[in-house]
Amino acid sequence: MLVAAFRTFTQVLERLNERGEAVYDVLSRFKPDDDLALTEVMADACTDLLGVIRQAREAAEAASAAVASPTAVPRSHPALARAHERLLQLRARAESELWAYERLHEVATVGHGRAPERRAEWQGWSRVVRRLLVQFQSALGEADEAALACWQELCEHLAERGPSINATNIGQKIELAQPSELERT
Repeated sequence: MLVAAFRTFTQVLERLNERGEAVYDVLSRFKPDDDLALTEVMADACTDLLGVIRQAREAAEAASAAVASPTAVPRSHPALARAHERLLQLRARAESELWAYERLHEVATVGHGRAPERRAEWQGWSRVVRRLLVQFQSALGEADEAALACWQELCEHLAERGPSINATNIGQKIELAQPSELERT
């Protein structure tokens, strides 16, 4: 179950990346011809978010590789923590840069005030962008759930194994106190 949870996490992050790329494509490539600052600002935000997703995927893949080796499982948590931190960063930035009320309002009203033929084109684009943003948000929710599943499986696995001790002072001489010395303290 442990390896499967981590494999699922990396797959979910790949789908999240695909959803992010779809949003980016519509914002930057498949927009009406008018020059609009909104599309540039949101496309730039998507570029940054795709970089955060890449970092999360790299960390998740490192964690997945660690759990594939029974002796490396205890060392998987730093990579999982990095991936999880990137998801938290991604959510915060997406909420402020893509899903904020003001931004969604701009997307919803982008065609208003334009000539009728241009208005219809922008309104169609707006519907596609809003749908893709919802799909991206949903994929991020799935990534959050997959990260939680990894943490749960990792904790259960480590709890079943019991504590592990890593020797860092090999060859150090440890002397036990004599019973008479213990009574004085």
